[in-house]
Amino acid sequence: MKALTLTTAVISVLLCFGCNLFDTRNPDEPKGQADWNYFPITSEQTLENLMNVFIYNANVDKYGSILSENFQFYFDARDVQDYSLPSYWDKETEISMRNLMSIEVEIEMQEIDEQDDIIQADRVTFNRHYEITAGSEDIQKFAGSMTLNLIREEDGFWRIDKWKDYRIDDEDSWGRLKYEYAP
Repeated sequence: MKALTLTTAVISVLLCFGCNLFDTRNPDEPKGQADWNYFPITSEQTLENLMNVFIYNANVDKYGSILSENFQFYFDARDVQDYSLPSYWDKETEISMRNLMSIEVEIEMQEIDEQDDIIQADRVTFNRHYEITAGSEDIQKFAGSMTLNLIREEDGFWRIDKWKDYRIDDEDSWGRLKYEYAP
């Protein structure tokens, strides 16, 4: 009987002090706030929102708000030929694609030296090179250039009207990323 009581006492002490079984764990560090410009009154804010909708999955539901009603995404002509992609798709398909895409991405954009941006009162054309790193385990790289045509609509907010994607050399393009990760 003494051995059973002693064994029970030892087990109780080990459970209480040895493994901290009931202690709370330290919380994971947050990734950061999902940045978003709710009132994109400048074309640059809409460009930031475009990046933020792909970087932060928390912004997926807001994507449609930065696309015009007549939005069209144009795939690179070589992607259309090489991978049997459509030549373009519309706003509904673009939003559906982003809703299905669950991988994490990092995006870097740079202005294209040879192609100046065209900035007018109600229209802007951005020309950018981009590099995208996708995935957390099987990392894949995408690179190319793009032309974004933005318009300022009647409510005063800037929206993307046309997005043309261009493949550089044999790199996989942003259009290929969209098509591959959003079946």
